[in-house]
Amino acid sequence: MEADILVLIGIITPLLVAIVTRLNTSSTRKGLLALAFSVAIGVTTCYAQGLLSTANILGSILAAYGAAQVAYVAVFKPAGVTSWLLENLGRKDAS
Repeated sequence: MEADILVLIGIITPLLVAIVTRLNTSSTRKGLLALAFSVAIGVTTCYAQGLLSTANILGSILAAYGAAQVAYVAVFKPAGVTSWLLENLGRKDAS
């Protein structure tokens, strides 16, 4: 399992969540969406490397999700990056 790849891809997860959600989306929904992205990243990475065992898949999912949460809490949230993305690039409600 390439942990470096998982961490690098996991770091962009908060940015993806911010772009595809609405400004008024609950933090629970955003967290679940981040988890869903992490599951997709973990399974896809394991599949691409031919390492489809339960341990590899769970490890990959946890690495991607962990990287996403650390990036969000330590970098993106304090810097206001995700808030800016939500306000400027996030989905708008139909008016």
